[in-house]
This record gives sequence, structure tokens and C-alpha cells, in this order.
Amino acid sequence: MLALESARLALRPLIADHLQDLWDKGLTQYDVVKWLTGPSWPADWQTAQENINVKSTTTADPGFGSFSIFLNNEMIGGVDVTAPGDLKDNPEWPTLGYWLTPAAHGQGYASEAARAAIGHFFAHSSFDVLAARVFKDNTASQRVLAKLGFQQVGECVRFSKPLNEHVENHVLLLPKHRFHASNPL
Repeated sequence: MLALESARLALRPLIADHLQDLWDKGLTQYDVVKWLTGPSWPADWQTAQENINVKSTTTADPGFGSFSIFLNNEMIGGVDVTAPGDLKDNPEWPTLGYWLTPAAHGQGYASEAARAAIGHFFAHSSFDVLAARVFKDNTASQRVLAKLGFQQVGECVRFSKPLNEHVENHVLLLPKHRFHASNPL
């Protein structure tokens, strides 16, 4: 998997060397993990190590991958395009996920990083759609996804480990043709 570049950011394949930054800027920041379903809270170092080893494994499909987001050689977040299976009602759809450290919020970095990862996905994958799941209360992330061309197609409920409760989510879908129409090269 190769690194991706955007106007301001570098997306580098997630590797074990990124673990300390992932820990410091993501997994130990409640303002980050409260919007995610997978990480434990409080953060657990051993689980973080295991997860980074799984996510850094190369997949057979070159469109999928986990990237660390860098601004001026400093890690500020992560973005994943994962294989189908995350959505119970639509297990055939691959999904997008992302996070940013709180200091990087509100500056367009999530949109820029996701746009680069999505462009790479559609250019190198045989899939014609990409889904995303976002907490119903996460209006900032909903705006990011709408800007990228995602539209809500349903809802689901997922268990959030950090919140220790079930959370309502919007399910959004982005067809390849809509992404290219709203994000010309």
C-alpha cells in the first residue's frame, strides 16, 4: 500500500511505528473515542498494539487500507477504508472511517484526508459504492460526509465501547459516480 498526498496532508500506511502517536493523539483522547464504537475506554495499550498489527496488515484488494494522517510530518489522525462486513443490514458494502485529534478539528482536514482515501479506493477497487456509519448526534462528521457526497440511506444501532451503550447511527452511501461528479480530478 502506498502513501497518498493531498494539498496539505500526507496519508501514510498505518504501521506499528505510529502506535505512540495513535495512543497520544487518539486512543487516550475522550473527545476522539466518544464518536467511535471500537476502542475501549479507558484506553488499553495491549489492545491498541493488537489492533494496529491487524490494521497494518496488507489486504489483497489495493483499494482498502488504514492510513495515518500527517500534517507537516506530525500525525493528526487516521482514515480507514475497510472491507465489507461492518454493516449488519448491508454486509456487502465496504466502509469509510476516520478520526482527528481535537487540535485538528474544524480545519477541513477530515474532508481532505477522506477525499484522498476515497479517490484511491475508487481508483483501485472493483466496488462501485462506499458506505459510512456516523453517530446520530455527530453533526460535524455528518457535514464532512455530506460534503464528500454521501447520502443517508438508513439507520442502525451499534454498541459503543467507549460510551458503554448502544448508539443510534446514520448509514450513508456514496456511489462512485456521485463521488467523481462532486470531486473532479
